[in-house]
Amino acid sequence: MAKSFKEFYDGIKQYIDNNGLKFKLGELKKDEKYAKQRTWFWVFDEQEYFNNEYVHYEFLLNKDKDKISIDLHFERSEIEEVQEFHDLCEPLPECLEWKKWWRQKQAESITHKNKVDLEDEDCVEKSIKALEELYKYTCPKLIEKVKLLKEKISKKNPNELMSNTDKTPTIPLNQILFGAPGTGKTYHTKKMAVEIINGKKEKDRTREEINKEYEELIEAGQIVFTTFHQSLSYEDFIEGIKPKITESGNVTYEVEDGIFKQLCSRANKISDFDKGWNYLKDKVKNNPNFSLRTFKGEEIYVTEITDNEVLKIKYKGGKLDKSDNDGVSYDRAKKLQEAFPDLSAAKIKEFRSVIGGDSTAFWAVLNFIKNAPTHVLIIDEINRGNVSAIFGELITLLEEDKRKGNPEHTEAVLPYSGNKFSVPNNVYIIGTMNTADRSVEALDTALRRRFSFVEMQPDPDILFEVGNVDLKELLKTINQRIEVLIDKDHQIGHSYFIGIQDIGDLKRTFKDKIIPLLEEYFYGDFGKIGLVLGEEFIKQTKYEEKVFAKFPYEKDFLEDKKIYHFTPSESWDKKAFKSIYGELEDAK
Repeated sequence: MAKSFKEFYDGIKQYIDNNGLKFKLGELKKDEKYAKQRTWFWVFDEQEYFNNEYVHYEFLLNKDKDKISIDLHFERSEIEEVQEFHDLCEPLPECLEWKKWWRQKQAESITHKNKVDLEDEDCVEKSIKALEELYKYTCPKLIEKVKLLKEKISKKNPNELMSNTDKTPTIPLNQILFGAPGTGKTYHTKKMAVEIINGKKEKDRTREEINKEYEELIEAGQIVFTTFHQSLSYEDFIEGIKPKITESGNVTYEVEDGIFKQLCSRANKISDFDKGWNYLKDKVKNNPNFSLRTFKGEEIYVTEITDNEVLKIKYKGGKLDKSDNDGVSYDRAKKLQEAFPDLSAAKIKEFRSVIGGDSTAFWAVLNFIKNAPTHVLIIDEINRGNVSAIFGELITLLEEDKRKGNPEHTEAVLPYSGNKFSVPNNVYIIGTMNTADRSVEALDTALRRRFSFVEMQPDPDILFEVGNVDLKELLKTINQRIEVLIDKDHQIGHSYFIGIQDIGDLKRTFKDKIIPLLEEYFYGDFGKIGLVLGEEFIKQTKYEEKVFAKFPYEKDFLEDKKIYHFTPSESWDKKAFKSIYGELEDAK
């Protein structure tokens, strides 16, 4: 359920990010002339062919502000393509229909028949489903014509295509990786932190390269790792009064910055163009083909720095050994920065009046300098701490639009020092949470609203056979049974099985890790553990009368008592492990 259209917009955005859908969102808009009737935002494909005023998909809130319409609009009826678009879409399937507008000259749109109630508990999921049905039918029919239309528009007005692009960073500033134990959450935080700061490479980094760069960034103070726990407080995380012992042995009390405030202070240090330019040069020297983000969120690469202080730029898909343009020079970039100190308020088309040349590349460089150096805070087990108490009033400042340097920049006065404080927009927060301990739904609502959630699921496909035991099928079967008996939050991750070389390793993993974890999951209900692993691992036995001391007492309650024992680990062989996923007869 969404309390407002803005909350619905945020929900759609988070759903697309979390589920890896190939859609982008435009800005949330409201027409002042039709304020009671027009509140909407566009949604378009990754290539942005449908990101223009002529043809675009749209979520539109009705005039009563209670129903959402999912449409495909053709808003420039004077263009000759409109009638052809209409003809290509005929006949419409049962779920779609033509939609007429109050202005007679406006071309009819295609709309999904299901209008979603804004207060519906599943309004986001239902809207995405309707969008996918609309998109899957219309896109294949229109795509070739829309590509030609995009070329036509770009020649006439290159900036029109990006006028509605959402300016939100491609990588969320705040995100939480959640999933069952052993799904690689902590490792992925390292990988993500390195890629956020050093950029992606054309060829993925190896695990060794990730660990090496990660340690270097830890040493440089650009990555900070911490773990939340019940004893962690606001005073440890933001600022607090701490005792200090002087040389004379006296105790004094001073306001001391916490982990997060220290990180934000370091992130604020680069304040002028020259420091940012030199910082970028160092990055390129250490990492040829260093990636930058353009105005539209696409990647470009800086391939080299010439002796004349020119950054050579390669666009994605271009040849590595050939620059795609004259590059970005120090002099022109600095001139542009002086003309547009507030990059968020500048328009790409205005750049050409100052420097000419490749405005997209200059914008990407200035955007990096403005935000450099990037810092990342990794919070492991974020759900184990009292988040409301640890962040305090600063939970509001984490929002992307309220970060320092953004139009809605907000500051708070800290209670101990009395200083004003804001969170820079070059600080990323990556948290992890184990869903076996606590579900996402149980988290603080304020935290959930300000973070994007990325689910980390077990990945059996990366496993292989060991000693004729198929680890992939073994893990898949165990997790299928756990999901039925408990839920998907209590599955077992693939990392428990990484590094297993033989049956001996597999025995030790089951004895020391898998079985204790299952005992914790099922609270000692050995019967259910038996349903997961089978009788090769757990046996039911009967009690004997002589086990009790001689004493007159009714023993009727013992008639239904069931006793289970794990079989000795020494007896586990490939037959036992294969029996878990249904190959007992083959194993015999």
